[in-house]
Amino acid sequence: MRAFALVLTIVGAACATQAASRSTPADLFITHDCCGRLAHSQITKVGEIRSGGRTFAIYSLWYVNPQSRHGMKRLAVVEGRRFRGSYIISSWATPELEGNVVKFICSKSDPCAGDNFTIADGKIPSRLWVDGEINQLEDTI
Repeated sequence: MRAFALVLTIVGAACATQAASRSTPADLFITHDCCGRLAHSQITKVGEIRSGGRTFAIYSLWYVNPQSRHGMKRLAVVEGRRFRGSYIISSWATPELEGNVVKFICSKSDPCAGDNFTIADGKIPSRLWVDGEINQLEDTI
């Protein structure tokens, strides 16, 4: 009986590990959703940035308030299974990855005024300037 219980424990742990590895970005964002935005958000993976021997997944989140129909866009950073934060960005800005740099396009093919998003030596910037707005890295979506 003990051998059977041990096998079930090992199989159960393996299934839990496989399930965790198959989880979606939304599973990571849910614990950082202060205001119920996730259910009304479109999540798009922009790409991955490698810096300082680490890999960061970059996502664009487009939220539309179901009552007011007003929208908000965020650029979110994930490292492995850890949400590292997000920035509010202009709703006009479309993030595009070029190498290890996220550039923001505001109209057709014209870049937005402001900074490109880069991670230097594995350090995520504390603020981001895009299309005239400077926003802080926040622990929310």
